[in-house]
Amino acid sequence: RGRMAPGRYAVFHYQGAVSQVGEAYRSIYSCWFRESSLVPEDFTPVDHYVGDFPQDGQAELEMWFRVRAKRAG
Repeated sequence: RGRMAPGRYAVFHYQGAVSQVGEAYRSIYSCWFRESSLVPEDFTPVDHYVGDFPQDGQAELEMWFRVRAKRAG
Protein backbone atom coordinates (compact mmCIF):
# COMPACT_ATOMS: atom_id res chain seq x y z
CA ARG A 1 0.00 0.00 0.00
CA GLY A 2 1.33 3.38 -0.97
CA ARG A 3 1.21 6.51 1.09
CA MET A 4 -0.17 9.81 -0.03
CA ALA A 5 2.02 12.87 0.16
CA PRO A 6 1.10 15.22 2.99
CA GLY A 7 -0.69 18.37 1.98
CA ARG A 8 -4.03 19.84 1.06
CA TYR A 9 -6.30 17.88 -1.25
CA ALA A 10 -9.38 18.64 -3.32
CA VAL A 11 -11.56 15.53 -3.42
CA PHE A 12 -14.22 14.88 -6.05
CA HIS A 13 -16.79 12.11 -5.96
CA TYR A 14 -17.73 10.36 -9.20
CA GLN A 15 -20.46 7.80 -9.70
CA GLY A 16 -21.42 6.69 -13.17
CA ALA A 17 -20.26 5.00 -16.32
CA VAL A 18 -16.62 3.94 -16.47
CA SER A 19 -16.56 5.32 -20.02
CA GLN A 20 -17.20 8.83 -18.65
CA VAL A 21 -14.43 8.95 -16.02
CA GLY A 22 -12.11 10.70 -18.48
CA GLU A 23 -14.73 13.39 -19.08
CA ALA A 24 -15.01 13.94 -15.33
CA TYR A 25 -11.24 14.52 -15.17
CA ARG A 26 -11.35 16.91 -18.12
CA SER A 27 -14.10 18.87 -16.40
CA ILE A 28 -12.13 19.14 -13.17
CA TYR A 29 -8.95 20.31 -14.92
CA SER A 30 -10.57 22.63 -17.48
CA CYS A 31 -13.50 24.03 -15.47
CA TRP A 32 -13.17 23.55 -11.73
CA PHE A 33 -9.48 24.46 -11.42
CA ARG A 34 -9.93 27.40 -13.80
CA GLU A 35 -12.66 28.87 -11.55
CA SER A 36 -11.01 27.89 -8.25
CA SER A 37 -8.45 29.73 -6.15
CA LEU A 38 -6.46 26.47 -6.18
CA VAL A 39 -4.21 24.76 -8.68
CA PRO A 40 -2.94 21.18 -8.77
CA GLU A 41 0.33 20.72 -6.90
CA ASP A 42 1.17 18.13 -9.52
CA PHE A 43 -0.85 16.45 -12.25
CA THR A 44 -1.00 12.98 -10.77
CA PRO A 45 -4.34 12.51 -9.01
CA VAL A 46 -5.13 9.51 -6.84
CA ASP A 47 -8.21 7.39 -7.51
CA HIS A 48 -9.90 5.73 -4.56
CA TYR A 49 -12.65 3.30 -5.47
CA VAL A 50 -15.60 3.40 -3.09
CA GLY A 51 -16.95 -0.07 -2.51
CA ASP A 52 -16.16 -2.63 -5.17
CA PHE A 53 -14.02 -2.16 -8.22
CA PRO A 54 -16.11 -1.13 -11.28
CA GLN A 55 -18.88 -3.56 -12.12
CA ASP A 56 -21.27 -3.72 -15.05
CA GLY A 57 -19.63 -0.68 -16.62
CA GLN A 58 -20.33 1.50 -13.56
CA ALA A 59 -17.86 2.93 -11.04
CA GLU A 60 -17.95 4.91 -7.83
CA LEU A 61 -14.72 6.60 -6.92
CA GLU A 62 -13.08 9.58 -5.31
CA MET A 63 -10.52 11.62 -7.24
CA TRP A 64 -7.94 13.19 -4.95
CA PHE A 65 -5.82 16.10 -6.23
CA ARG A 66 -3.04 17.58 -4.13
CA VAL A 67 -3.52 21.35 -4.41
CA ARG A 68 -1.99 24.70 -3.53
CA ALA A 69 -3.16 28.30 -3.76
CA LYS A 70 -2.79 30.07 -7.09
CA ARG A 71 0.13 32.46 -7.23
CA ALA A 72 -0.72 36.11 -7.75
CA GLY A 73 0.22 37.58 -11.07
